[in-house]
Amino acid sequence: MARDAVGRLVIARSVSDEAIQQDALDCFAALAMTSPLLISSISVIDVFLLWLGFAAYACEPAPRRAAMHKIEIPPYIIDRVTRLRGKLHAFDHLLGPSTALLVVDLQNVFMVPPYPTEVPLAREIVPNVNKLAAATRAAGGAVVWIQMTHDETYQKTWSVFYDNVSSAARRREGLKGLGRGTHGQALYDGLEVEPGDLKVEKNRFSAFIQGSSDLDRLLKSRGIDTVIVTGTVTNTCCESTARDAMMLNYKTVMVSDANAATTDDEHNATLANILRIFGDVMSTDEVIARLVGGAAKSVAAE
Repeated sequence: MARDAVGRLVIARSVSDEAIQQDALDCFAALAMTSPLLISSISVIDVFLLWLGFAAYACEPAPRRAAMHKIEIPPYIIDRVTRLRGKLHAFDHLLGPSTALLVVDLQNVFMVPPYPTEVPLAREIVPNVNKLAAATRAAGGAVVWIQMTHDETYQKTWSVFYDNVSSAARRREGLKGLGRGTHGQALYDGLEVEPGDLKVEKNRFSAFIQGSSDLDRLLKSRGIDTVIVTGTVTNTCCESTARDAMMLNYKTVMVSDANAATTDDEHNATLANILRIFGDVMSTDEVIARLVGGAAKSVAAE
């Protein structure tokens, strides 16, 4: 039992998942409450391991949580956009009933260990995504949870990606983690999903490209002409979705502190590209400040 407790602490020290850490502490608590008769049967080695493990857990600092991205859009991009538009932001107001918050791929397969596709920073944006979802609903808008979903048929219909771009090992892991109904494909537990929200499955990086999903039809049937893009990975599925949204004539806003990539450089490169040519980039607070409720019918995204 002592060895099991130490083993759990070793795992808990290697991750920032609070549930795993609590499980390790609960194991130690259970051991501490063991009857004296059982305690007397524990070997000297087990006692040593027990104390060593507990001391290591108690004395070492907890693993650092991943920090939020440091947002650094190059000044020349900001200057160029401001000069061409006459202002930095393309949209002064976002009319709630015409707006959809798109939450891209915040699924276990991209959010938690031990999945090889884990993006640690994706966990850090969850509070902002939840704030945006609440604000969008309050303004009369739609919240759409988009889930990447694959099975073996896509090895043929997307063979260039599976056969040439990705490795065989990554191919196997991807299919295992993205199958409908699997733990990997499920939305991350920390997301505040409401019954009235929409869920959309996609099978390509972009949710808007032909054959990927029915997102475009769903949004247009609801009179949506503005999308707020959040999720992971910033420079892959989120950027692809944002680019295609603008090409389909949606007013497109990418949220700087509600998207996550593996590095700051990749994250910022996408933000600069979207701001320069495909739409707008705002922080969570800036988006919420611009959302206008359904009562203000005369104010549109402009």
